[in-house]
Amino acid sequence: MTQLPSRPIFRSDPELLRRSIDEDDELLAKKLGVRPWAPANLRGPQLLALDNAATRASIDLHDPGIAADLERVACLGAALFGALAAGEGQQIEAPLPGSDDVVKVTGVAADSRIGHATYWRDALLAALAVRNERAVTLLAEVPVALLRQLTPAISDWTLLEYEALQALALRRSDAAQLLTAAARAADPDTVDEFSRDWVLDIVTPELQLGFRALDNDQAAYDSWMLVAIKCHHHYYQSDAALKKQPMSQLALAPLAMACVAHDLGIHTNVTTDYLPSDIIDR
Repeated sequence: MTQLPSRPIFRSDPELLRRSIDEDDELLAKKLGVRPWAPANLRGPQLLALDNAATRASIDLHDPGIAADLERVACLGAALFGALAAGEGQQIEAPLPGSDDVVKVTGVAADSRIGHATYWRDALLAALAVRNERAVTLLAEVPVALLRQLTPAISDWTLLEYEALQALALRRSDAAQLLTAAARAADPDTVDEFSRDWVLDIVTPELQLGFRALDNDQAAYDSWMLVAIKCHHHYYQSDAALKKQPMSQLALAPLAMACVAHDLGIHTNVTTDYLPSDIIDR
């Protein structure tokens, strides 16, 4: 096993963090209990659940609440983007977190104020991590054209990344080809300067991990997982504002790719407190 250096301490008082998590947990439970789910009201709870999962990870990587919060992210995202993809007035059934039941959601017209492509990416990665098949399917079938409509300034290489993630999620026959094309398009030498660190530290390792998992290349996968964790650490520790973000504590894309790899027969031989191994091996 390869041991990586521990991540920096997120905040100095775990007890305060636990109280904050408990308060957010109660708030999320109340919001999720309101029926019917309205697409316009789903973005906030999704973001809160994601931050909660990462904050839990900063305290205890074995906290089962990490998986529970990631499932909330997946289900809320599936409901939101499934409703946007369905269109105004069309009804869909979205998965309920922690249950085999579904919740009915009425579709709405594309609206960038309630749905942004980055929220879609977070939800798909969370769905892959917790293996929520209903959420994975809803999110992986969202048209890429809709993601562009919701986020007009989105780059072409980002859309290729998202299309590759969809193909990987659905285990489509063109997944390896799309992952390769997306990696080539996300060239750090050609993307805009604002995106360069994100591409180098987050996107490139994500795509390479997905490809190596599909290729059943254990050695290359291990090498890229080391790179992915080091890059995640570098990205979030390189900026004072990023250090304060809860997501600095949880490597979501490597976690999702590790779960995909696990289900394809590839073991993650990397020990790091950025990855909850309980979720990978479940």
